[in-house]
Amino acid sequence: MRLRYGGSAGRWGFAAYPASKDCYQGSVLPIGYFAGAPADALD
Repeated sequence: MRLRYGGSAGRWGFAAYPASKDCYQGSVLPIGYFAGAPADALD
């Protein structure tokens, strides 16, 4: 997993690293966006 800075201290995203793809893949948060509050990424 990797955190991604979303432009401010309150906006972050995350990405997973599937070994089969050999690259990071951005993940959609449960709120439906690629970036949001850190608590949104951990839900």
